[in-house]
Amino acid sequence: PEFVRGADENIRAWGQLGLGGEWAAKPIHPYGLNLKYDQSDDFSRWVLQGSDQWNENIRHFANYARPDGTLAVDAKQLMESVARDPAAIGYGNMSDLTPETKALAVAREGGPAVAPTLESAHDGTYPLHEEVYFYLNREPGQPLDPKVKEFLRYILSREGQDAVQRDAKYLPLTAGPVRAQLKKLE
Repeated sequence: PEFVRGADENIRAWGQLGLGGEWAAKPIHPYGLNLKYDQSDDFSRWVLQGSDQWNENIRHFANYARPDGTLAVDAKQLMESVARDPAAIGYGNMSDLTPETKALAVAREGGPAVAPTLESAHDGTYPLHEEVYFYLNREPGQPLDPKVKEFLRYILSREGQDAVQRDAKYLPLTAGPVRAQLKKLE
């Protein structure tokens, strides 16, 4: 309830964000991904404070199979649409950016705007970064299964982190977190 605001506080025009001139009255065109996807869940949690009350004008994109059998990818559709629409704003992954789209600096309430960089993602200052965790099920006080331990060592190795970088879905870990996690395996 403490995050609820009235309709008079809903931001629907660029002028409400400080733009003047011809932009002051232009409506904001929001774009997003299917609400069943993890990026939408993350956005809801981080920006909407867990609410599912999205802007009534948001245009959502989803993966679908075209008549010729090829896959129409949600993120590609979103970025192409944002690139064509000067009044657009949308959310997605950094890996989905195109030469015609850009990522914006984002601020937490009362804080400075932080640009999405490798450094701000690694140090946690960029507000819209996601962390990925491994959870292990083992008996308390018992050693890890050697195969599981070796798999985790591989993931944390230079070779494993190079594979993460080549895959381009996640950022590789920096040396500090790798050392901390390797210490936990001992």
